[in-house]
Amino acid sequence: MKYFLRLFVCALLSVACLSAAQRPNVLFIAVDDLKPLLSNYGDETVVSPNFERLAEQGMTFLNAHCQQAVCGPSRASVMTGLRPDQTRIWDLKTKIRDENPDVVTIPQHFKRNGYTTAGVGKIYDYRTVEGHDRDDPQSWSGPYDIFDKNPESEYGLVNPEYVAKVRAAREANPELGYWDFLTKVLKGSPPYEGTEDVADEAYDDGQIAKTAVGLIEKLSPQDDPFFIAVGFKKPHLPFIAPKRYWDLYEPDQFKLHPLTARPEGSPDYHFQPGWELRNGSYADVPLLSDPSAIPDHTGRKLIHGYYAAVSYLDAQLGKVLDALDASAEADNTIVVLWGDHGYHLSDHGMWCKHTNYEQSTRVPFMIIDPRDSKLVKGASSESVVELVDIFATLCDLSGLEEPTGIEGTSLKPVLENPKKRVKPFAVSQFPRYRGDEEIMGYAWRDERYRYIEWIDLRFYEGDTAGPVVDIELYDYLKDPEETRNLVNDPQYAEALRNMQRKATVYKRIHGINTDDGAMASWVEVATPSVAVDPTDQMKWREADLVLPYAQRAEGELSLYVFKPEGWSPDNQSAALVAFHGGGWASGDERAFYWQASYLASRGMVVICPNYRIKNTHGTTPLESTYDAMQAMQYVRAHADELGIDPDRIAAAGGSAGGHLAAATATVRGYESKEASLVGVSPRPNALLLFNPVLDTGPLGFGHWYIKPDWMVISPIDQMHGEQPATIIFNGDRDTTTSAERSLAYAEKMHELGNPCEVVLYPDEHHSFFHKGSHTQNFADTLTRATLFLEELGYLDPR
Repeated sequence: MKYFLRLFVCALLSVACLSAAQRPNVLFIAVDDLKPLLSNYGDETVVSPNFERLAEQGMTFLNAHCQQAVCGPSRASVMTGLRPDQTRIWDLKTKIRDENPDVVTIPQHFKRNGYTTAGVGKIYDYRTVEGHDRDDPQSWSGPYDIFDKNPESEYGLVNPEYVAKVRAAREANPELGYWDFLTKVLKGSPPYEGTEDVADEAYDDGQIAKTAVGLIEKLSPQDDPFFIAVGFKKPHLPFIAPKRYWDLYEPDQFKLHPLTARPEGSPDYHFQPGWELRNGSYADVPLLSDPSAIPDHTGRKLIHGYYAAVSYLDAQLGKVLDALDASAEADNTIVVLWGDHGYHLSDHGMWCKHTNYEQSTRVPFMIIDPRDSKLVKGASSESVVELVDIFATLCDLSGLEEPTGIEGTSLKPVLENPKKRVKPFAVSQFPRYRGDEEIMGYAWRDERYRYIEWIDLRFYEGDTAGPVVDIELYDYLKDPEETRNLVNDPQYAEALRNMQRKATVYKRIHGINTDDGAMASWVEVATPSVAVDPTDQMKWREADLVLPYAQRAEGELSLYVFKPEGWSPDNQSAALVAFHGGGWASGDERAFYWQASYLASRGMVVICPNYRIKNTHGTTPLESTYDAMQAMQYVRAHADELGIDPDRIAAAGGSAGGHLAAATATVRGYESKEASLVGVSPRPNALLLFNPVLDTGPLGFGHWYIKPDWMVISPIDQMHGEQPATIIFNGDRDTTTSAERSLAYAEKMHELGNPCEVVLYPDEHHSFFHKGSHTQNFADTLTRATLFLEELGYLDPR
């Protein structure tokens, strides 16, 4: 109905409204305390057909992580697109808008863009907004939708004897508040209930599903697109569900996790024995003050209850999906489903969430967009993603501009290709008390490892600096259960250092100072928004001279030369040789023409070579390296003709071109054997590298492509002795040529006594520095490159 109304109205008004009218709806489903214990995640015990049904329609993310493993902070992060350190929501009492009065939430942003937004159930944690009834008024188009509560329930349970007991006790103790009554009189409520043969609507999630169905039926016929948020409460404690969902399982199917101790070598304060379960809220479990473990039979019953609650949740999800299918809007509705954090079900002797371990941070996360045939259906991805990515992804899929400052990355590239990587790691955090001091733990998770730093800083007071007091490292390939902290294992020394560099990239971008020693002096974070494009008044130009430098069986190779005004062979100008990127397979010499035009206007001779590439010449990176060497040798051998100083020749390059530039400085044995060039050095006197391939090994890029031995042209492996002054520009989210590898290269440079600086660009991916689509980054990198060349005496300062 809605679609035909839109077509009719647009035909009467204008074509321009068609794009707005066809904006997709969004069904936004949040689930409380749900770990990836689902059939579409490989669990063979759970009964969850509707999760499988949803998975068949879109993408299941297998390595997704929350930003803090507890409801309030996690949901605040998702809904604002900001990390907990930005929202300053680290607990269950701070209100989002008290700390962030001008923040724009996901539904608020959609509302501003013409959507009708409505929500039911637990979307925000009520303690971080204006309570259960008002929720976050700025997010919704009308009053928050309150689902009906079963009047014959107490603490979510419906067993008649228990309900009667609670009401009699309350009548006898009318003066007591909620907590005192629950803990002192009732001694906690049951942590599970599965004895009652009642309708789904007897419990909250049944009512939430019923209300959600009503919202879909109400909003689907309307002309404006809808954003409907549905927040299910199970499988949060207590584990309650109608008896038929418990009966899907036999009690003897469930056993406690065999790993009962915290990881060997981990700090004791990271362990938590089940704070939420054992704080007095629930009966029949030992209190936190009791050192004994939860009895086995109770633990097995809890796990049974969790599974039953998941199956009950699954049935409610099915009702919502049925309503969407019946609305005729399914084909124009994006569905995103996420769990706010994971859950410990007795592993490591722990229960509930509240840690930086895998079971706590890893979440179920699914996105379905039926409109776009380019998006893969029924697939799963092992790419590292975060819940903070939801905001950016929904904006991208819906055609909305992102609000300024959100942290996440659009996952649309992964939806198109499950193997695509959009970020090098996920970050989670959780505070702890270490003695009397509250500290913050950060966990960095990549495809294989988890690295945790516990930092002694007073974050509530605004501190962003402090020492690292403990570290942890886990290898999920060889130790998926996190049995041992690997930081002191010499076999993991390199992996530890690699993860620490990744942590350094994140900390430098986010202003967390843990005193990384000398590195602090040569790693800088760019602020490209304030850069002025020095080429703004210039026009595109072609090279002044095309000069052949090599004749290969595959064809002639040339140098494209940009000369400064008033050039003459007697000038003895500094020169820059700039190699284009393209994975040694594509691209051409024009990649650096804008930089060449500007630097030539400042007095340099700039030379952009072409070289053999796979797509044109059928070659490998080895041939590209030979060509780059010969280009540098040719330039130096013909310095007099080109009017350049042979001792002031810098090399530059982007991506694979950055590899070639760095290779001319580090690699041996690939110099030209042409008689006129023998003995002429290809070594540059300075390097300017833009998201460069500095490591062609397994940790870097290209090892599968370079046969038989990738190491022979790997700059980081071939670097020895004296090297030219170097500046490296890298996006922090680059998954092709990672910032971590740039730091590793720079570390080795400094160990050898060579100057090298790294400039990090926040929220940027690969190829971030080109004019046009990335003009601010282009302006900043060119300005910094110019200053670098001025400091070396290659350009006269202005």
